[in-house]
Formats: sequence, structure tokens, C-alpha cells
Amino acid sequence: MTTTEEKNHDGEVQKPMPSETKAVPLCVDLDDTLIRTDLLIEGIITFLRDHPMKALCLIGWFRRGKAFAKTELARHVTPKVELLPFRASIIDLIIQRKKEGSPIILATASPKAWAQKVTEHLGLFDEIIATSETDNCKGSRKKELLIERYGVKGFDYVGDSSADIPVWESCRVGYVIAGQSSLIGKLPPQVEAVPRSNRSQRSMLQRWLRALRVHQWSKNVLIFVPLIMAHRWGEGTLLIQVIAAGLSFSFAASSVYLINDLLDLNADREHRTKCHRPFASGEIPISCGVRAALLCGSASLAIAPAVSSPFLAVLILYLVLTSLYSIILKRIPIVDIFVLASLYTLRIFAGAAATSISVSPWLLAFSLFFFLGLASVKRYVEFATSPANSDSSRRGYRQSDTTWIGQLGMGTGLISVLVLALYVQAPDVTRLYHNPAGLWMLSPLVLFWIVRVWFLAHRSELHDDPVVFALRDPTSLIIGVAAGAILLWSM
Repeated sequence: MTTTEEKNHDGEVQKPMPSETKAVPLCVDLDDTLIRTDLLIEGIITFLRDHPMKALCLIGWFRRGKAFAKTELARHVTPKVELLPFRASIIDLIIQRKKEGSPIILATASPKAWAQKVTEHLGLFDEIIATSETDNCKGSRKKELLIERYGVKGFDYVGDSSADIPVWESCRVGYVIAGQSSLIGKLPPQVEAVPRSNRSQRSMLQRWLRALRVHQWSKNVLIFVPLIMAHRWGEGTLLIQVIAAGLSFSFAASSVYLINDLLDLNADREHRTKCHRPFASGEIPISCGVRAALLCGSASLAIAPAVSSPFLAVLILYLVLTSLYSIILKRIPIVDIFVLASLYTLRIFAGAAATSISVSPWLLAFSLFFFLGLASVKRYVEFATSPANSDSSRRGYRQSDTTWIGQLGMGTGLISVLVLALYVQAPDVTRLYHNPAGLWMLSPLVLFWIVRVWFLAHRSELHDDPVVFALRDPTSLIIGVAAGAILLWSM
């Protein structure tokens, strides 16, 4: 069969179609197609994390056009392509077509430098068509570039979004990632679905619950501590204020967790368990994570003024401190552990601010040492189970510091038990409790829990997060119930 000329909608003559005897090239999109993430958004987040003072430069680049901005961004950020979540179904399609003799082309709107890295890593592509400093290879422009090389209907194309519709209209056979509800009714008839090939069997609701870290909302029980310790939980107005404060802090915490996960994508992908987090694994689009973080933060700040002005001040301090932690403080040894401990303690101050109940020096001292121990065990487990060349090194620690962190955490944990034992003898106890002698039983329970946690951490049998461990561990739950019963009995 000989080639024929075709005209586009404007009547312009298009490059002839290749002969049917020649293998048709397969052109594959990169972002959200070959990989379950978007390199541009990842690049922007990484740039802002590593160069926060250059945020205005980023705005200036985009004012000169997306092509220029992408190219400049590629000069400052190099993705770790070996850690990217590649889509197995697309790689299988590429391998199958390669066996059939089809040329494989990586056709992407990402800058050429990033596309080259992906090509070198996979070793499956014969050519790259990507964004240059003056040419943004997306949508209609990508269609024009492919037609220039292969002609109308002279190539097959794999894509994922509405920006790819012009390309699909000009290809011979199109492939779309299954589950793109926004494309229903918009795709040309020659487009067929390719499975998403997500390894996770979790529903979207389960993924979001995991991303928002709803289980971490349990930490906000600390907001109720001032009310409980003052024996004023029966006052309805104060109880409503504390519940509202807990909801506000929960939304704030979820916003912070989302931002932290977005800033730590590479570190999470290197980690043995964190690599399964929704953003690191590509289960949830990064763009959705950015929007969700803004929504949660806005909801938190909307609720806070209704609680009290002092509570709003504590919440803002929490958001500032967590933001600084995510950007820079977690890279400073020792400081990072103290900041983690202070974030726990801030919840107690939030409860006090919501109810105008003062925090006793005893409670403050116990919190300081107990939470410093929890923060230390979290770091200990992370570093003890991380490879020597992992991102733990960029936090300023060395692998040899693991033992020191363990000694710090065990020591501060034991001091917290000592503070609790001394509190039982304080004059305030006889005033607040009808049976203060019963409080003595709390000390051995807390001591046993702390020693057991460090024993399991030393054996590498502890979850990365001690809070998650406590919620899932039957022994910890029994200890918690027993401690609550002792507290009620003593009152």
C-alpha cells in the first residue's frame, strides 16, 4: 500500500501516513501515565523545600512561559528516577510492542533533561520528544510534533488526561489509563483503556484516611488532659470548647502531615514501610494532596477563633513550628527531637488555652520528659532500620548516632516515671483525689510500657511511629485501659 496525503481541519496538507507494513511507533506520555506522579509538581515542591528563599525566582520563570520555567527547574532539581512509581501495565505494553518491532518514543511535557534520566534508567525508549526552553511539548503542540515525524494516524499514543485529547484524535490507536472519569464521553473511538496496575487494593476512601493520618488524631486526646486533670469534664461549655479545639487541631495535623509527605517523597520512597504511603507510591495524585492540605489548613483556622483567641494563638504557633520542622528543623540533629516532643506538649497547652485552665508544673515536667522519649524512639527506629546511604544522612545524623539516640530516649522516659512518682506525693494530689494512694499503681504501668517499647525497638520489632504501635498493640491497649481505671478509682 502506498502512502497518501491527508488534510487537517484547516485544509493544510499533512505529512503522509507510513506504509502499514512498517511497524507503527508507540508514543508514551510520562507524567501520570508511565509514572504514577507528576514530575513538574514534584520538582516545584523539591525546589521550594531546598531553596525557600528563591520562591520569587520560580514565579519569575513561569511569567516567562511554562517551557522556560520547566527548563530552569530542571537545572536546579534532578529527580531520583530509580525511586519513581512506574506503572507496570504501561511498561508491559512497551515491552510487548518493542518485541513486535515498534519504535518506542517518550513523548512528554516534562523537560528533556528529566526525560533523558527516565530513558537512561529504563533503557526502553528509542527517541525522546520533550519540552525545550522555548517549546512546551503538551496538548496541541505535542500533536504537531508527532504529526511532523510520523504523520496523521502514523503513531499510537498512551496518555492520561484531557490535554492528550488532541493527540489521541490524530493517532492510529490510543491508550488511556483506566479510571479517568473526567474523560468519559470525550475520547475518540480508537482509544482503549489500559489497567492502572496499582498494587494497592485499598479503596480511595482508605487511601485518603491513610494520607490524612486520621489515626494520628488520637494524639489530640492530649487536648483533653487539662480538663480531665482539673476534674472539670462535667462542665458542658468547656467540654464543647475542647471538642471543637480537638477538631481544629485534627484538621491542622492532617494539613501538616500532607505537606510533610509531599516534601519527603524521595525519603519515603527509600524507606521500607513509608514507600507505601499514598503520595510516595502514586496512589493519590500529588496535585490532590496540595489542594487537600490547603483545605484542611483553612478548616482548622476557621474553627479556631470560635474556641478562643489564646487557642488560635497556640494553633498558629503549632502550624508555624511544624512548617519550620518540615522545611529545615528536622535536618538539625537534637533540635528535631526536641521539636517533635514540643509538638506533643503544645496539644496540652492548646487544651489549656481552650478552657482557660492553667497547666501545672508537674504535668509540664512529665510531658517534657515523656514526649522527648517518644520522639527519640521514633528517630531510633527510623535510623536503625534505614540503609546507611538513605536520606537519614541529610538530617544531620550518622548511623553511629543510633545508640546515642537510644540512650537519650530511654533516659528521658525513665525520668518521666520518676516525675510521676514524685507527683503522687505532692500536696495537690490529696486535694484533687479522694484515694491518692491508688495513683502509685500508675508508675509501674508506665515504666513497664516504656521499657517494653525500647525492648521491641532494640529488636527492630517496633512500628516506625510509637503512636501507631500503641493503637495496634494489645498489651499497650490493656495498659491504657488499666491506667484509666486507676485514675477513675483514685478520683
